[in-house]
Amino acid sequence: MKFYPFEQGALDYCCGFYALANAVKLIDRKMSNGESVVLFRKALKCLEKKRKRKLSSVAGVGLTTGELNLILREVISNRYDITVQRPFYRIKRPFLNKILKDINDFMTEGPKRAVIAALGGEGNDHWTVVAKITGKEIHFYDSSGIKKLRRGKCTAATASSIKPYSLCKKDIFFLSKQYREDRFMKKKDQYHEQTKADTTQGL
Repeated sequence: MKFYPFEQGALDYCCGFYALANAVKLIDRKMSNGESVVLFRKALKCLEKKRKRKLSSVAGVGLTTGELNLILREVISNRYDITVQRPFYRIKRPFLNKILKDINDFMTEGPKRAVIAALGGEGNDHWTVVAKITGKEIHFYDSSGIKKLRRGKCTAATASSIKPYSLCKKDIFFLSKQYREDRFMKKKDQYHEQTKADTTQGL
């Protein structure tokens, strides 16, 4: 049976909310659509309460990294018992192959895992969920219909005509249900202290 992601509208720019819902759906595949709607509402309420932003102000603009980070901490981590990590946040110049290797290692090391990433390029920045890494391609579980991209078209630096897609190192989040056994896990404070430091534009 195929497992389809939730899809966003063409004009709403709510990819951040959909990435959250799709990531948790990958972690808990028994989660019903109704339960995903509840998660979506909790994310909206968190943003309204903590940042005083309503859905009308998100539409056409999107979520900043700080806002997504806040929702991950307040809703996904605290209410759904999911561990969130930012493994590349403090790395100055990571190479794409290193990032993709670590994502692949994390995804294949155990069940109940998902990776949220910011995909830049072609005039748009977009929150998505990485589903799988192969030798030649990056596969996505994406709300806008992106299925896969060739690794040769991607970079960890600024996008260009040769490599039109970029993965920003500090906008990659590892989510898992395996807190104690996860070798990628750092101290919780390393993740939680980063919310206020984010200044990334809306995605």
